Amino acid sequence: MKVAQHLQIEKVVHQRAIPCDIEERGTLYYSESKDIHLDILDMDLHHFIRVAKKLLESESVKEESLINKVINRLKQ
Repeated sequence: MKVAQHLQIEKVVHQRAIPCDIEERGTLYYSESKDIHLDILDMDLHHFIRVAKKLLESESVKEESLINKVINRLKQ
């Protein structure tokens, strides 16, 4: 099931509108495996979760790298 379909179900179940910044189309993710840009609302939920996890792990690595650089500079 696509992310957009999950949002529509949530809208009905919780009886409230989905925030417009989430419901908008045009938020693209570059798929390295397919070599194309995909709208995140057209992704299957489990693929979206994998993308989010990958991006979060990537940010965590960047943060750790930055922290290590700062610590090394302070040691100099």
